[in-house]
Amino acid sequence: MTSDTLSSASPSSASAPSPAQAQTPRPATRRVVDATTRMLHWLMALSFTAAYITADGERWRLVHVTLGYTLAGLVVARLLWGVFGPRQVRMSVLWRKLQGLPAWLKSLAAVRSPSALQATWRPGQNLLMALAVALILALVAPLTLSGYAVWDEWGGEWLEEVHEFFGNTL
Repeated sequence: MTSDTLSSASPSSASAPSPAQAQTPRPATRRVVDATTRMLHWLMALSFTAAYITADGERWRLVHVTLGYTLAGLVVARLLWGVFGPRQVRMSVLWRKLQGLPAWLKSLAAVRSPSALQATWRPGQNLLMALAVALILALVAPLTLSGYAVWDEWGGEWLEEVHEFFGNTL
């Protein structure tokens, strides 16, 4: 091999972009949720769904209670992961998104055409997803606390109604 052949096969020359590649815009990057967060979210969804299905009847009561405790533990784990986990899954990201909600709602008032609505949809979609996550987290706390109180028979029928309300709302 000659030195010309070696230089043309070197990694530095192979990585240099051609003029056509240099002008092509790169696609927008997207933050990817880590495996731990996905696992916690799926386990929360499965725990809630199974607890909801087993809510009626005494036969499945222990399963229902166990799934409720599991859901509460998973929410606590997610909140801790949101404090100590990677930057893209932190709770601060959720709160920053929610802070943009009032401005986005004001921008909707100015929408006069479908094309203008399309331009505001993507940020709105992210905001609505953040709002859904915040509502889920806000509803799980009274759901699990009222479930614990019902299990320990702290209240009467009214407490069961509260627990059922939060379960149906979630």
